[in-house]
Amino acid sequence: MSTPDNFRTLEGFKTPNGVTNGFLARSGRPEQPITEERRQELLSMGFKVVLDLRRIEEVERKKSGYEGFEYHNIPLIDTRYKVKSELPLRGEEYYNRCVSEKDNVSQIFKFLANSKTGIIYHCAGGKSRTGVITALLLSLLGVKDDEIIKDYCRSFLELYDETVYKEKSPLGEI
Repeated sequence: MSTPDNFRTLEGFKTPNGVTNGFLARSGRPEQPITEERRQELLSMGFKVVLDLRRIEEVERKKSGYEGFEYHNIPLIDTRYKVKSELPLRGEEYYNRCVSEKDNVSQIFKFLANSKTGIIYHCAGGKSRTGVITALLLSLLGVKDDEIIKDYCRSFLELYDETVYKEKSPLGEI
């Protein structure tokens, strides 16, 4: 089955109230539109909505790739910032930059909270912006910090080989 980079549900994390379900999934933007077979599989899993966290300029350059889903775009990072001039931000710097976007984070969380169906949320690679939103969600649910950090780092392990991972990971070795 063709799966976008870094696709996984938020299922199976231990919380004080039990275990998280698979109502939400995270991923990177598919490089190619997903196949009809994959779309049907995701629909059968309850995913009907896609939330794109990329800036408007990014969306205009490259579509989401999740065709055939209800599509929404709420940029995590405000478009008035030129990302290239601010990068490379790493680890805590990037996290702090994202969470400083209080209005955007609030809008994203309201959207997620009000959904009646499964949502796939993504940015370009599914690691930084998507990772920050995932970390915040898991933290709100009471998932232990070490599990959140492992999940955040897992994105780098899945996207890069071990040599590149050690150079690019914002958190070092796990």
